[in-house]
Amino acid sequence: MTDKKESSCPWPMFESLCGKVYGLGRPDLPAAARLMASAFSRDPSIRYLLGGTGAGSRDWEYFLCVLKAVYGKCLILSLDEEINSLLILFPPELKAVPTGSFLAGGGLGLFRSFGPELLLRSLNYERNCRAVKSRFATAHSWYCLCLAVSPQLQGRGIASRLIRPALEELEANRCSLYLETHRELNVSIYRHLGFELLDASPIPGTNIVQYSMMKG
Repeated sequence: MTDKKESSCPWPMFESLCGKVYGLGRPDLPAAARLMASAFSRDPSIRYLLGGTGAGSRDWEYFLCVLKAVYGKCLILSLDEEINSLLILFPPELKAVPTGSFLAGGGLGLFRSFGPELLLRSLNYERNCRAVKSRFATAHSWYCLCLAVSPQLQGRGIASRLIRPALEELEANRCSLYLETHRELNVSIYRHLGFELLDASPIPGTNIVQYSMMKG
């Protein structure tokens, strides 16, 4: 851990992960944000939210606001301190990225820069995610906000090595893990990890299909 006091895990079931993966500290958040911007540069849902056909120069700032808003409230993990991989897991009590914290962490400036469309699209996207998730998640369901690997390192099994220890801990504690992906190709990857496809439907007002999956 970068800062043992700040990064200490409040969920005992995951304490054993400390020797297997790296828990990000606050100084790691900019590197994590840049990783997310590069890994999701062409993800349909991110392009819907932020606009454009590829990564923009300020995309990483959006992810940094997200990370600042959830830091200390969830698990943020990587295989090592290089931050070439990233796993973000929300506990059952954290239903979504806290709006107030997002705005206070710089989100308000982003809405001004990207225009009101970013706010409207964010509300539409989040409303749909919550509606679908409420049909399947239970009081013991964790949520995978992000599983990402640097583009130049993808295809080497890194994502699997990062998420498997967490999946083992969740299973041992009789907890499930819910996630969404917006690429059909990823469905087979998650199925290989034991996830079941629960729903496939478009984000309202778009032709972007959201694949909702769960393990456990």
